[in-house]
Amino acid sequence: MPKISSVVSSCYHLFSEHQQLSNETTMTNSVSRRIVHKEYGISLKSVPVWLATAKTPLALLNGRHTRSHSFIIAGTPGMGSRSGAQYYAINSDDKRSRIDIDSLFLKKLNNARNQNKFPIDVKETVIKLQGQKFTCIEDFHKKYNETRLKANTNIQQKQIADEVKSLTYLIPSEKKEMWIYKNNGKDNAKPNLGERDVRMFENISPDDTDKITGRKFSELGEYLYSGNVIKLSQLSIRYLPNINSISLIETKQSLLLHRLYSDEVLQRNGTLIPTPLHEEKSIPADNIKTMLNNIPTYKMLPPFTETQGNCSSGAATFLRKSGAEEKDILACSPRNYGLHHNIKTWDPLVRN
Repeated sequence: MPKISSVVSSCYHLFSEHQQLSNETTMTNSVSRRIVHKEYGISLKSVPVWLATAKTPLALLNGRHTRSHSFIIAGTPGMGSRSGAQYYAINSDDKRSRIDIDSLFLKKLNNARNQNKFPIDVKETVIKLQGQKFTCIEDFHKKYNETRLKANTNIQQKQIADEVKSLTYLIPSEKKEMWIYKNNGKDNAKPNLGERDVRMFENISPDDTDKITGRKFSELGEYLYSGNVIKLSQLSIRYLPNINSISLIETKQSLLLHRLYSDEVLQRNGTLIPTPLHEEKSIPADNIKTMLNNIPTYKMLPPFTETQGNCSSGAATFLRKSGAEEKDILACSPRNYGLHHNIKTWDPLVRN
């Protein structure tokens, strides 16, 4: 058991240390140093936003190649995977398409290139559905499944799903809806178009020379953020000073909400396979037709209707919804077919 004198001594030393600390932290006029400090506001570095155009030659239009592949990206170019670049685009959605089993579809099914790709059983099943129209791939899957099972009750569901997926490659681009397009990430062995776009932006070479200024990318300095178009070997990029990354996130969330609503109504889920609860649609056919007429579809080249566009139209529409000025959009690439066009995006939460 400790001696009483030791306890008293310890308490005395503790009190002395406390008194000394109190004297050190007390200024004249009895103002404590602990409450005399300066407040510094916390400011976060804003993420730069860019409108990019990939130099991908597409179809000839009036004798000139069009580079109509545009997208939006937030981040710092040339920083590799550390850039944290965020990709924003509206483009054709391969999993949200209408399917018409018409003469064009059957012609593509039976052409020489696909002659050995589709077994005779698959072709016969599709021919039995000739003349039918489907609002989504899940509806087509359901009808195809029923027809296929009548001819072969032993066929596995996985095989049917694989057959339906292969048939979706015959869908014309004009039947595909325009929705938010996402890059599939660094870990994917087969990067999609969006991921390839991001990697081009992240891996701009420091030695890539700007064709206009004659300066290396690493030497552009303030010119990079001046709003001028920076022409590089793979991309043309333009800094958008009047757009912040938060507005891009809000626009993306809004469009994803619209897509979710349409998926609920049309009973689709983006997997091409109907859910177990897939039933006949209870919404009147006229209402569904009105919805489909208001959902934009893909078209590579102009002229466009108000509900048609390509990836460049999608990027420009995304920026306009995020508050970008028209002059900033068109200045990036005046020859880019699609930037001038605004796609009418349907908001199901607003009564027309």
